[in-house]
Amino acid sequence: SGIGTDVAARVLEVTSGQPRNRLLVNEVTQPLGMTKTFYLDADSLKQTGPMPSRYYHDKKGHLALLPKRFTPPPQTYSPSGGTIISTASDLARWLLMIRNKGQHQEKAYLSPDTISLMLTRFPKSNNAHGGLFVRRKHANGKGFRFGHTGSSGTNCWIDFENDIIGIVLTQTTGQDTPDFRPAYEKLVTECLKNSVEK
Repeated sequence: SGIGTDVAARVLEVTSGQPRNRLLVNEVTQPLGMTKTFYLDADSLKQTGPMPSRYYHDKKGHLALLPKRFTPPPQTYSPSGGTIISTASDLARWLLMIRNKGQHQEKAYLSPDTISLMLTRFPKSNNAHGGLFVRRKHANGKGFRFGHTGSSGTNCWIDFENDIIGIVLTQTTGQDTPDFRPAYEKLVTECLKNSVEK
């Protein structure tokens, strides 16, 4: 997410003649069977149901309810970062496709070369070309764990070395999540590695 994603989305809109919400469905979610992934607007909520409540810790450390998010009217522009809604099962389909080098249910969705390019690190950055952060890398600089975090506590990752896909979906604020996500990811990895080794 971020301004780069918005620029890329606008380029796709101009070249395809389709708005980004339709592009997302036609080119990504529909082919991969991601039936609950949309840009957030009033129409998409009819298909997914209401969004969960979000909470945060107030100045006294108490759990407090955040105001409900504004829901844009149908077909309203929204930035690409922070306004795509999804589910764990839908995200698993996306991550499995990447893990399987572009294959989805034994059919080619993206080429292995495209996946390789998506996971190639930008020079002087921890970002890969496909919008994922390089979380862990080998001594030769090649990444083996990639992930993405969201503004409400989302954390998803692919660990190619240990063959692990992780998905955490929460509804919190950024100030409540920085220490939680890395620790949780580490615990999941260690737990699964130990269970396989036994």
